[in-house]
Amino acid sequence: MLMAAYVVTIDTQVWNLEGLAGLADRLVEAVGAYGGRYIIRTGAIEAKGGSFTPSRMAVAEFESIDQVRDLFNDADFLELRRQRGNFAHANVFVVEGAQ
Repeated sequence: MLMAAYVVTIDTQVWNLEGLAGLADRLVEAVGAYGGRYIIRTGAIEAKGGSFTPSRMAVAEFESIDQVRDLFNDADFLELRRQRGNFAHANVFVVEGAQ
């Protein structure tokens, strides 16, 4: 049985929201090409504890960690990530889901 995997992107600084929005469709397409789908894409975050409140957050769900690895080895996706870095600073994590 395959275990779902999630890519969690947390923006800690966004300095060009328009530029970031301009990449959104291309990022959705790239994630979809590897079987993923965004389940969270928002700028509205309500902190309920701790001292860290990110600017934005996105979570993409995949059927397996192998799909995520393939995505992160794709040259076009790596270029999109590089371009994204011109507009925001993000921390990105890959997390396996629970069975």
